[in-house]
Amino acid sequence: LHARKFHNRIFRAYFDAFSGDDDVCLVLKTKFIVPNDPIRKPFEVNVEEMLKKEFGKRRNPPEVEVINDIFIEDIGSLYTACDCVVSMSSSEGFCLSLLESMACEKLVIVPNFGGQLEFLNDSNSLLVDTKEMLTPLTHQYWKPDPKAVVGDPDVRHCAELMRRVYDNLDAEK
Repeated sequence: LHARKFHNRIFRAYFDAFSGDDDVCLVLKTKFIVPNDPIRKPFEVNVEEMLKKEFGKRRNPPEVEVINDIFIEDIGSLYTACDCVVSMSSSEGFCLSLLESMACEKLVIVPNFGGQLEFLNDSNSLLVDTKEMLTPLTHQYWKPDPKAVVGDPDVRHCAELMRRVYDNLDAEK
């Protein structure tokens, strides 16, 4: 539930790309904020509230399944149950979950920025157009740096890529 994961952008892209008429489901593995949690961090966001807000804007929203606070012993089983894994994170050191997804032979849609580019490129993934931006304080964990730069992935392009995978799964593989 870290702000740098840009949950709001994933939700906007997904809800822009699909409706309840599409045979699609966004599976979200995350945690929800516990009210009055004394150990809540300043970089955590209220994913549940973001999702409710996005649902409220739509007449015929697509399906979303949330896996909340459940330990999944074999995370590969979650990846293999899906057709594609999507990230809109503004920054990653490496992003092991994307490497695990690829090991499960899943398509990945990711920002064209960050540590995951050590193993992802145009030939093995779908890269979201990404500009750079100064890092918001809500994305910084320890000592803030006013000159820090992170990725600024494009919501519209992510929506286009999601739709492209949905419409042409076999060709995209």
